[in-house]
Amino acid sequence: MNKIRHGLEKRMLMKHITELNDFVWSLKLTINNLKDCEERVEIQNKLQEEPQTSRVINNKLQKKYETVMGIEVNLRTELERVKTANNNINKYWKSEMKDCEKRRKSLSPGTRSFRRK
Repeated sequence: MNKIRHGLEKRMLMKHITELNDFVWSLKLTINNLKDCEERVEIQNKLQEEPQTSRVINNKLQKKYETVMGIEVNLRTELERVKTANNNINKYWKSEMKDCEKRRKSLSPGTRSFRRK
């Protein structure tokens, strides 16, 4: 009778141990699933942050581009003004050179105007 009793108790203990083992295993799976869920949530948060970050970077780049384009427009207008001024100076000196050439020719010893004076 003791043997039978021992056998039953042993089976009952083994059954409890197996149930406890299964329960612990299910807890481990749940904990792992929770960790996976936390990792997923963290990854999703990072993925949501990245477009916001890229939007901020895009906005900054757009502002810098607009600033550079404004500077480029200003530089082009200044360049046009310098070219115009340079052309005006060149025209002035060309006309002065022509006037000097005319005076030189008029004052050369072979001309009549020089002999009269």
